[in-house]
Amino acid sequence: MQKMVFLNTSWMERYEGLQGTDSEIHGGGSYVDQYGYGHEIFNFKVINGKVYGYAQPKGYNNLLRLGGTPKDEYIQDVLAIFTARHKDGGTYIVGWYKNATFFKDYQISTLPERKFRNEIIGYYTMADASDATLLSIDERFSFPIIPRRVKGGMGQSNVWYADSPEMDEFKQEVLKHIEKYQSKKNRRIQSSFGRQADIEIKKRIEKIAISEVTREYTERGFCVTSVEAENIGWDLEATHNRTTLKIEVKGLAGSKVAVELTPNEFIKMTENKDNYRLCVVTECLDVPLVHVFSFSTEQNEWLSDDGYVLLIDQIISAHCYL
Repeated sequence: MQKMVFLNTSWMERYEGLQGTDSEIHGGGSYVDQYGYGHEIFNFKVINGKVYGYAQPKGYNNLLRLGGTPKDEYIQDVLAIFTARHKDGGTYIVGWYKNATFFKDYQISTLPERKFRNEIIGYYTMADASDATLLSIDERFSFPIIPRRVKGGMGQSNVWYADSPEMDEFKQEVLKHIEKYQSKKNRRIQSSFGRQADIEIKKRIEKIAISEVTREYTERGFCVTSVEAENIGWDLEATHNRTTLKIEVKGLAGSKVAVELTPNEFIKMTENKDNYRLCVVTECLDVPLVHVFSFSTEQNEWLSDDGYVLLIDQIISAHCYL
């Protein structure tokens, strides 16, 4: 099986440093509680085509459990999976590095891009940025929840090898989810196209779009209800624990993300930034593809799950496109 290690960190939106009005760093233990940050804050910050990850181990990392030898200082081709605890409970996968180099000991960094409060933060793993994937906050719920308080599950250590026989099935499930996610992401990146006019086709597309977004958020662990008939500025409401999202859905026949919002939809989108989602479903008449846009408090932009900025031309209503 793929060499795999799970690295538990605090919960953040983008892990590119403490930027903007970000207030979502939590769950990192006493250090984060005391100092207001953790050394994982730069885990997905791209620096010269690389990413550098941190999770505090107890002592040194045991490379023997990843197939290494006692003489090894690092091991390569590791799938390093980052996890974090949500404020409402449960530990979730937040992202991963494929083909990562995983070090036995802390690596001192001289990169000024990793400087915070007069300290340049080091790392325990590194990878090419092209091999790094950060899940959006909503997507994290669609992956298998990290098993805790069970035999072989993640314990108190931030570094978990999940190498007991009881965890084989769990790891296989994680790999399946990563493969499925990567396939969908590749299609989103490669897609590009336009809109439709026929009324009957448009109605069909809208119905497909609602169905696809409902399915997508159900798979992410949300309970989804339709509020389309209420005309309140969004189409669906999705609830997970104590979080309720307001989701506006737009469907397109082609692959280019370019939609229009009514004045009411745009006002609601602006008023409810923290829990509003704009979901654009492209290729509705072929193989539908869901693009989810949420507001990033760190970057002060509306971003897709893949990190693309939503450009907004405000006229009377709003024209949104990639």
